Amino acid sequence: MVAQSWTRSLGRSERRPARRPLLLIAVETLMGFSAIGGGIGLLGDWIGMPREALEGTPFSSFTIPALILIFVVGGSQLVAAWLAWTQHPLALVASFAAGCILLGWIAVEAVMVDDPEGRMLQTVVFACAALILGLAWRWRRRETA
Repeated sequence: MVAQSWTRSLGRSERRPARRPLLLIAVETLMGFSAIGGGIGLLGDWIGMPREALEGTPFSSFTIPALILIFVVGGSQLVAAWLAWTQHPLALVASFAAGCILLGWIAVEAVMVDDPEGRMLQTVVFACAALILGLAWRWRRRETA
């Protein structure tokens, strides 16, 4: 009781610890591991993606896109999830960045890669990117309220 009144007299507000954005962390983790798995599948040619899908792109093989998918897309998702889990001050920025990277990746893929069979996956990834951005926005609003 004394400590409580002492902190009030100093003008400090008693705030409860911030809650972790668990759904955001879960979606980022899922998308991060999915991107890494997809990139590894592209590198090892285990997905069965035809080379013809690269026609009209600046790539002659799936190596560079796979490395981008693994390190940039998957890495950004997992780093954002870890920062949110540890409640790092940069977690919110990282989540917005990871959502934008994922959204950019899937938008470029949808435009450049001719794969009608992959449209459903692209739609799901687009929805997950939008969900990440929406959850990050909600988290930001909750933190500033």
